[in-house]
Amino acid sequence: MKLLPLWPDDALAQLPPLDRYTAVAALTHDLKIDDPALVAALRAECFYVGALGSRKTHGRRVERLTAAGLSEEQIGRIAAPIGLDI
Repeated sequence: MKLLPLWPDDALAQLPPLDRYTAVAALTHDLKIDDPALVAALRAECFYVGALGSRKTHGRRVERLTAAGLSEEQIGRIAAPIGLDI
């Protein structure tokens, strides 16, 4: 594992391409960081795509990702919310 303290677009440019053998979990609660990583993961058809946040937060995320051009099927692949059921 490698920690890259970079914005998602910059970090993804330095890593091997995402693919169907990759898992991505968005954990920051910051849409400027999480959304680009989720878009890249969904477009690359990663085998697991998860995002932390409440159901309300995920609802807003779905709206943003739809506006970004992702399909309902792609967005439906996001496991959300991930984490503990509190």
